[in-house]
This record gives sequence, structure tokens and C-alpha cells, in this order.
Amino acid sequence: MLVLFLSFIGLITIFLVFLNLFTKYGDKTPEPDLKIPISLNNPENFQDILASAINSSVGVGETVTILTDGREFLDDLLNEIKKSKKSIYLTNFICNDGEFSTAIMDALAEKAKEGIIVRVMLDSV
Repeated sequence: MLVLFLSFIGLITIFLVFLNLFTKYGDKTPEPDLKIPISLNNPENFQDILASAINSSVGVGETVTILTDGREFLDDLLNEIKKSKKSIYLTNFICNDGEFSTAIMDALAEKAKEGIIVRVMLDSV
């Protein structure tokens, strides 16, 4: 009798384990709460949204420049490279040969010749 009872408990346990592993009942990932209103009219809310988007903190009083196209980005990046005095650490996901990457690498090479520490990390794509 005890053997039958333990076998029954074992079958129920296996059933529940498979139910949790292979069905929606086992999915414990919470659904995103899309009911939270996002308003860019509130500066504090914008700071939180921006920090979340760039996966970094944005402190009160810090300057944020919104660049709207690649030309603005390149000009701003080259200006920041030119202003560097101690070190430059650059990471990039994809870097293809072309005017854009050549301009950046030339500016970095110039800073390295000036004795500035330059470190570049690129993805293998």
C-alpha cells in the first residue's frame, strides 16, 4: 500500500514538474506594465527615461546633447577626441571601413602620438 502511495506521489510530482517546465504555467516572467504613462514634458521623467535608454546614470545638472544624425555625431565625437588630455577609451559594436571610421581612427592616432592613452575595443563583426 505504501509503495502504491509513493508511486502515485512520484507520478504527480513528475507531472507537475513537466507542467511547469513545458507550459505557460511555468513561465514566471512578469508581463511588462505598459500602463505607466511616459511623458517627456516632465524633466525628471525624461532623466529617468534617458538613463534607462543608455543604461547609465544621468545626474541633475549634467549636460545632455541630442545628436540627430551621423554628421553631428561624428563632429561631436571628433571634437571630444580633440579635447582629451589624459585618456580615451572607445568601444564600438560595428566598425566598417569608410570615411566615418577613418576620420575617428586618424583622430585617435593623432592623440596617441601626443602621448594620450588610447584604447579601442571593437566587436569581431
